[in-house]
Amino acid sequence: MADLGEPTDVVHVAEDNQACLALIASPELTGQAKHIDMAHHLVRERVAMGEVDFHFTPGRELVANGLTKRLPGPTFTDFRKRLGLVGQVTTGTVRRTTE
Repeated sequence: MADLGEPTDVVHVAEDNQACLALIASPELTGQAKHIDMAHHLVRERVAMGEVDFHFTPGRELVANGLTKRLPGPTFTDFRKRLGLVGQVTTGTVRRTTE
């Protein structure tokens, strides 16, 4: 957005992978990691520029996990609440009605 003359804020990114955070924070570890993609270098550059901030968040607190992982009942209910979806989930067989 800065290229368009719009003000930009720091983008805060929650991450539950500590190895990923270590690679972002310590470029000297890159020699130990194989197949570093160009995207990692871009991320490191944006962090150095102060445009992006990564911080550790336990996986159970990441709302996005509900979109990518199977969740047990209570965790799924919490996920729905955090998304702002309320209401009763019914269990059982879905029956098709014919008209």
